[in-house]
Amino acid sequence: MFDRFLAFINHWFHLTFENEAYEKAYNREYLKDSFLQNKYAIAVGLTIYLSYIPLSYSMVPEDIYPTAISILLLPVLFSVLFLSFYNNDKFELYRPLALFVYSLVISLPPIILLFFTQPENYSIYIINMAPPIVAIFIGLGLSFAIAVVSATLVVLLLVASGLYLQVPILEQIHLGLLITSVYSLTAIGAYIHERAKRKLYLKQFKEEELIRETFTDPLTGLYNRRFLQREIQKKEQDPTTKLGVLLIDIDFFKKYNDHYGHLKGDEIIKTVAQTAQDFTELKEGMAFRYGGEEFVVFLDESNLETLCQFADHLRQKVETLAIEHQTSETINIVTLSIGVASSLEGESNNLTNLIQLADTRLYEAKTAGRNTVFCG
Repeated sequence: MFDRFLAFINHWFHLTFENEAYEKAYNREYLKDSFLQNKYAIAVGLTIYLSYIPLSYSMVPEDIYPTAISILLLPVLFSVLFLSFYNNDKFELYRPLALFVYSLVISLPPIILLFFTQPENYSIYIINMAPPIVAIFIGLGLSFAIAVVSATLVVLLLVASGLYLQVPILEQIHLGLLITSVYSLTAIGAYIHERAKRKLYLKQFKEEELIRETFTDPLTGLYNRRFLQREIQKKEQDPTTKLGVLLIDIDFFKKYNDHYGHLKGDEIIKTVAQTAQDFTELKEGMAFRYGGEEFVVFLDESNLETLCQFADHLRQKVETLAIEHQTSETINIVTLSIGVASSLEGESNNLTNLIQLADTRLYEAKTAGRNTVFCG
């Protein structure tokens, strides 16, 4: 619900991407990237905020001093909790709401104390407490929508405190205009900042999209052979490169294509590609479509035994899918043959030779009857 409300504000002020995928990616990356900025902004903002506590302390009645200090220190405790949870991936969906709540929590204590001040101190208190609150607002790098909602609520609470203390109406109007102007400038700054950031992200999205179109296989979504060659060149320039290579082949794929048709054949290629991708991501590796029914996997793992175990788990996973293959000469389901090689076996920075070694072992796996892994 809160996200929809923020989306409505952004749409009203033309701060949304027409492409829905871009919008989701922007919101995800913006909130993730803002963590470091928030961490340092909170530290600076709290320092400024704490420097104003003596002023607040001097303007409330003596009988509520302990309560006043407790209220004023709440943002410090909340800041620790906020920073502890904000960077947790499980917390990702709640980050916009967390930023909004945090911006309110740091604003509320001094506003709450306004209700206990003497009317004659009201103007001085508001004028002096506005700068630290605004400093934290700016430092947090709040999105425009969150800044607007937070600033609006803060201004309304300030107006309510003035009415409660029966501050002269003319004084309330002057202070109201002053505070509204200050927070409006904060919101305008957030708008300009977010608009510039969105333009930058849009440029990055389009560049990444072009890269995907150039280096991604359109059928499977895996990296293509062109990108594989680029990775080989990059890794070969690093003498410390240690990795494993898997060369994967779908058994008797031509027979499958001839019997079931090319559309079914494409479905099998996509299924195997997705399975390989899912397994590879667990090991933070990279999967490529090598050509036809063949795939290459790079893993940041050079232990041959571990690589063989990983390859066999992948082979077993495809086997358990039990996709019918009546023309197979092994068993009547789709299976894989896999050749495995490790950079520890030869020149670690010669990946071309390593892929050739994996290819030789793939041939050995086929010779051994297919639906198997050969590691040498």
